[in-house]
Amino acid sequence: MPYDLIDKIIENKKAEKEAKRQQTLFKLMEILPILAVKYGFSKVYIFGSVAKKGKFRDESDIDIAVFDLKDENFFQLMGEVSNLIGREVDLYQMEKINGFLKKRIEETGLLWTQEG
Repeated sequence: MPYDLIDKIIENKKAEKEAKRQQTLFKLMEILPILAVKYGFSKVYIFGSVAKKGKFRDESDIDIAVFDLKDENFFQLMGEVSNLIGREVDLYQMEKINGFLKKRIEETGLLWTQEG
């Protein structure tokens, strides 16, 4: 019987983490259209643990790769997303990424576009 309790606790923790991941994705989907207009980008890949069921943790940051972001807006956008989401943000400019990381982002990331 103690194993049933442990299994239930583990199951509940996984469900809580998944709920936080989905809430974070929902917040991103709410703010991306507004930020796209403000900063002039058209597409974003959301990748890393927030894009993968079962990988998101309390200390997880948010990994996003943005298309068409001007260099002068890089740190401002990173800070604004972090403040609005309440998590650290790793921001990348897709045009400046190549090789393995770019391929990994394209294959595993969730693509958001301004068109929907």
